[in-house]
Amino acid sequence: MERRINVRENSPPTKQKHPYSRAQQAAAFACTFLLSFTSLPLSLLYGESFLIGGDFPSGIVATEIAEATPHTEQSSQRRKRGGRYRPAPADFSFAEDSTSEFADLELVEISEDSNIYYNPDTGEETEEIFSLPVRFEDEDGQLIDIDPSLEASERDDFAYESRAGPSTNFFPEVIDADTPFLLEREDYKIRFTLLKDSEVILSEIEDLEYTDIFSETEERPLAAIYEISEEKSFRVTSSDIGIKSEFILETVPETNIFTYELNLVGLSAELSSDHTEVILFCIENPEIAVAVIPEGIMWDASRDGAYSNDITYGLE
Repeated sequence: MERRINVRENSPPTKQKHPYSRAQQAAAFACTFLLSFTSLPLSLLYGESFLIGGDFPSGIVATEIAEATPHTEQSSQRRKRGGRYRPAPADFSFAEDSTSEFADLELVEISEDSNIYYNPDTGEETEEIFSLPVRFEDEDGQLIDIDPSLEASERDDFAYESRAGPSTNFFPEVIDADTPFLLEREDYKIRFTLLKDSEVILSEIEDLEYTDIFSETEERPLAAIYEISEEKSFRVTSSDIGIKSEFILETVPETNIFTYELNLVGLSAELSSDHTEVILFCIENPEIAVAVIPEGIMWDASRDGAYSNDITYGLE
């Protein structure tokens, strides 16, 4: 299924109530949206308990700490039984300068969305629960940390792909109709490309700060920058849950509409009622929302963080 998505910037970035003129959009203005897979029920996409805005989560999104529970023989047996929880890697240890609040505890179990720590001084266990999966089960049944870092792709038609995760992000060397971006998970495929008259070529792989599940921060190759012209570039960033794309403008653009072409396998695209989100539904079961393009955001670095989310989408 092929669809075109038009991203319309309806008003320039503003900060609080300060006036702002389009003529002042001189540098470092960016319009962005995030395309991500979701396993959440459709009702949560429109409820107060679920929100993904244009802001981009890098590394861990959020954690919740369960109440500490006594370490018992029963919990030790649970670790030996397997199931949802697996024994922690035997060679794991926190870095000496770790800022994690659990650095003084022993990691004893892991799951796709949690860590269990043991305090030998008190005999208590504490479970750290993440709001999104941080690991996935591979073909051998092993739990692997999700890593969106870019590495050379094994596919001939792509230059880079994300390293490890339940879904894979593929990045082309040249953006055109024959070599789009690709997000792939199970039987679902999302291809998208820019509608341009000329080729857009990859110019740089950018290292960005990434915080892992143990609060360790380091720079990893996460973003690809494509030069469209001297005044405009296109940056696409790989993440744990999908990708983020940004138009970076050095001057005021001739149009406030940016157009992508979507090619979907196993999915259909629908606009939200206020045209601020695009939801991708499973074709075989239209009640299941598989992926989402959430509310976009734009900001101007020359205006001390001036921003706006007055962006709407259109489908053709």
